[in-house]
Amino acid sequence: MSDIDSWKTPAAANVASAPDGFPEGMARNEVNNSAREIMASVRRTWDSPDWKNQILGYSVVQTSTTSFTVQGVDATSYFMTDQKVRIRSTTQNPAYAFVVSSAYAGSDTLVTVESFDSAGTPTPSSTVVSDVVGVDTYFVGGGVTNNHGIGRSAFSGSASSEYFFTPTVLDAAGISAALVTVSGTGGAVLLPPGTITLTDSVFVLAATDNVKLIGSGIFQSVLKMGDGINKDVFDIEAGCRNISIENVVINGNCDNQTTAGNGITFGSDVINVRLRDLGINNCWKNAINFGGTTSGGGQFYADVWIESVKIDKCGNTGIFMEDANTLNDRIFISDVSVNRFGDNGDATTSFSDGCGISVAGMLCIQGVKIHAQTVVQNAVFTGAGIRFREAGGTAGAGGRLSQLSNFDIRGNMNSVTGLDIRGSGCEVTNGTVEVVGTLAIPLEVGSSPSSTVVDGALISNVRFVSVSAVQKSNVLGTANRVTISGCYFNVNTSICLQIDGTGSSVSNCVFGPLIDNGLYTATGSIQTNISGCSFRTQDKAIQLSGTKDSVVGCVISDFSLSGIALTNATNFAHISGNYISDNTAGAGEHAAIHLAFGGTDTTISGNTFRNIGHTRQTIFDRATGTIVSENNSPKM
Repeated sequence: MSDIDSWKTPAAANVASAPDGFPEGMARNEVNNSAREIMASVRRTWDSPDWKNQILGYSVVQTSTTSFTVQGVDATSYFMTDQKVRIRSTTQNPAYAFVVSSAYAGSDTLVTVESFDSAGTPTPSSTVVSDVVGVDTYFVGGGVTNNHGIGRSAFSGSASSEYFFTPTVLDAAGISAALVTVSGTGGAVLLPPGTITLTDSVFVLAATDNVKLIGSGIFQSVLKMGDGINKDVFDIEAGCRNISIENVVINGNCDNQTTAGNGITFGSDVINVRLRDLGINNCWKNAINFGGTTSGGGQFYADVWIESVKIDKCGNTGIFMEDANTLNDRIFISDVSVNRFGDNGDATTSFSDGCGISVAGMLCIQGVKIHAQTVVQNAVFTGAGIRFREAGGTAGAGGRLSQLSNFDIRGNMNSVTGLDIRGSGCEVTNGTVEVVGTLAIPLEVGSSPSSTVVDGALISNVRFVSVSAVQKSNVLGTANRVTISGCYFNVNTSICLQIDGTGSSVSNCVFGPLIDNGLYTATGSIQTNISGCSFRTQDKAIQLSGTKDSVVGCVISDFSLSGIALTNATNFAHISGNYISDNTAGAGEHAAIHLAFGGTDTTISGNTFRNIGHTRQTIFDRATGTIVSENNSPKM
């Protein structure tokens, strides 16, 4: 019986004589013979399911050792360039080849092939034999459709296809040349598995646009800078457009370098960048560096996506972005982790201002995890977990109007600032900051020492926690109209949060119970509003030193010295509607509201007191012009 591809539809058409069919009135032995042939045909198809005879019924003859003719039909649509075929013989095992070309001339189709062998791998070995009887196409699918089989690019060892190009030489020059080859074609450079050691940077030239570099497998393709080369692994020149790097491990080999080198560095004015599914480690300087510094010419970065990137050990910063002209826009960073920044293994050459992420421009950052942990850091380190940074001190520059959400910053690192906001209009929500170390600071808002004014930062639903002593969080004098809402402060420090500047608000926050002192307003600050907060402190809950400060609707309990204390710098304070209880201090000038240091024109009204101290003083007053209303309970 013939094989499955010659059977008929409908079933009634399969009436050839046994054993090729089932005609009416068959003898018993003929039924048996036809059924056995069906079984044999199905088994032959099972043994070789990926091959299809698309020229069934036509004669195939040898034309030369590298060509054959399909007689009497135009079969060019079945034999396309780079398609894999199996050439069958009456006396030999099948040979395998790729189609070079096919042409219909007269009434026949001439097919030229190359790269034969008998195992299926495209390596030259044999030829088209003289007794060729048929040609099959390698395919996925079935039936008489799906005529276009699998081509050369699907097989190991292939150099190129319509959409992917593998560098002919696996070094920096070969990869750079491959990127030039695919520039503007919509194609991609594909790196094979394994480690490629570089003796130079991989360059993406300014005129090389619309390129994609993809690694094989999950972190199987590694680009490692060679010993002592002291260069960036990737150097993407100014003015590039539409650049994508995916699924590659970049190893800067910083232990064997002596000067600066980044993992990926971008020149000025680069637009539409995709960095995805990368591992970047051991970089002497920055892992990802958008370091263009040209100003005055409109240079900027825009439409940048950095996602699913793991960064470990960089001498300076994980992700760094400059904004020389305050024009950066549409920058997205998500699902990124940064571990061991500011550490290239040498305290004398590790950078002092290293950060997990230090960026300027309008950004959206979410789902990042920063681990401020180092082994060998610079002796005068001043870096941060995440920093929305200034851009040359220009007013309104830095991480302006940026958004940060669903983040985690933690670790033990001397002098690190967990979250450092130096740009106006930033919004930070839903995160944790837990930093430990000598002079570590959980939060700082404002530009220091620059004079850049930072306006309108919003910080909400963030946990600032630490079980070891750190420095106070600060809203500096260069930061105005800062809103802190719904945050949790439980940091073991002499002062938990200090507010300077003008017009800031702290509302619905929780302070304690491990902290010594809660919230301070600094001398010179103006119009700080503190409302709806809860305090449990071991010393003072709130200390006011500014002008026009207000404390309204707060709950203060379990403090040892003062619930609310005013210094002689306090002017026009308003303290109203607070519940202050359970002070256990000994004898002395301790009270629920303590005006022992003076201040002028304070209004105190409508507060409730319970279990206040050794002398049970609710308000201790040495201030000038203070108005204490009769609404306080108990009355004085």
